[in-house]
Amino acid sequence: MEAPPIINVTEGVDSPEQRSPVGWLALGIIFFLLIVGNLVSYLQRDDKAETKVIPAYETVLRQSIKTSAMETYLKQMSPQAPSRVDPKATLDGPISVLVTKREKEPLAGLYYAVMRAEQGKEVTAKDLSFIRESKEPALVAAADLYAAKNSGKVAELAKALPEDGFVYRLAKVQALDRLGEPAERKKVVEEVNVPLFLASTVILGGAILGGIIAIVVFFVIRGSGKMQIRGYPGTGMSPAAADRLALRCAMLFGAWLVSELVVVMLARALNVPEGVDRVISAAVLILMVPLSLQVPVLGERLEWNRFFPKGRTASDILVGAAAALGNLPIIFTLAILGQALFSFLPSPEHPLTTELMSDKSAATVSLALFAGAIVAPIFEEFMFRGHLFPALAARKNLMFGAIFSSFLFAAIHPTGVPAWPALMGLAAMGCALTYVRGSLVPCIAMHAVHNLLTLIVAIGIA
Repeated sequence: MEAPPIINVTEGVDSPEQRSPVGWLALGIIFFLLIVGNLVSYLQRDDKAETKVIPAYETVLRQSIKTSAMETYLKQMSPQAPSRVDPKATLDGPISVLVTKREKEPLAGLYYAVMRAEQGKEVTAKDLSFIRESKEPALVAAADLYAAKNSGKVAELAKALPEDGFVYRLAKVQALDRLGEPAERKKVVEEVNVPLFLASTVILGGAILGGIIAIVVFFVIRGSGKMQIRGYPGTGMSPAAADRLALRCAMLFGAWLVSELVVVMLARALNVPEGVDRVISAAVLILMVPLSLQVPVLGERLEWNRFFPKGRTASDILVGAAAALGNLPIIFTLAILGQALFSFLPSPEHPLTTELMSDKSAATVSLALFAGAIVAPIFEEFMFRGHLFPALAARKNLMFGAIFSSFLFAAIHPTGVPAWPALMGLAAMGCALTYVRGSLVPCIAMHAVHNLLTLIVAIGIA
């Protein structure tokens, strides 16, 4: 079915004199500054502090502890049931990576030592020498823990360790285990909420299974010829209309950056309680979506229905949720690929998930869910799939618009280079949904469900 052209509200604005490169130039500058800034921050990430958590290995360690606790929990419920998994075996892969990485990163050496000890294997003097090369007091004290011969010395050295560092607490527990004081391990294991951990695991497993089913259903419907391709956006858009959309996108980015700066400055000046400034920033971003449509750009205003057609919101949400599940196996594959291709770079991490690892308060969890599952999907999809993707598609072609806008979407995220393939997979699905359904509703729903599942798993781990 041929896609209908996009009709502008104001007629007669597509004449040659209406062409304007300002939006494209502004977008180029904004993206260049954001990407370079993120890359510089990301590449210096491991140099900021010797005792900084390495998220990927922190997650593996926590999951190993929690899997062990889960096995104990299930064994108590059903003593005759066989063991389902060996928690210690999950550490083999990370250990094989850390054995070379520790030569350049002393903190990686501590993770290596802790994982080896967790497997019941010896931590040698050579292993400890890599940790001591840091000269950082906390790391040196952690290395000395493994060499300590009495509990009094362990208690003395433990005072130099960060209070909230999981890997340091585990190192202390292992040292006390070795000295015959295994009761101390409960201080780590008791943090495990086994029912919550099991629930998050079941949710993730169910989501992946649902994703496989969604993929099968999609191909069945697609093969039957019943799927209607609505063609929005890009099809039928003139170069002048693409210029205007690019300018709108640049204005949105600029408004976002300025609003963030203004809110932070006002929050500091007025001594606003921590977290309130983030709620205000989120509210401003949400308001920008309808307000931006009222701003004329080169003589054009846009209609709300152009992005959010009436009459099929419920079905679009359902399609988006199904697409999120169907995209999960693809995103997991791309995440593994990204880790393999860029294993020589710092591990990826997102500020939201990192914050959840260190702060599990109700306020932090609520803010993370609000920002990640509501604000980000609405505003990001409005900017990228509503403006940038169709503008690029009109200038070149649909495939170029989808690929290049997806790359830019991934590159401006602070997560890190290894996460780019997975983020591009998320963005590409958003482009496909927008083009097929002719609406931003399904890609917003897809993005929201994806972020919600990610945060649920992060909360379960944390």
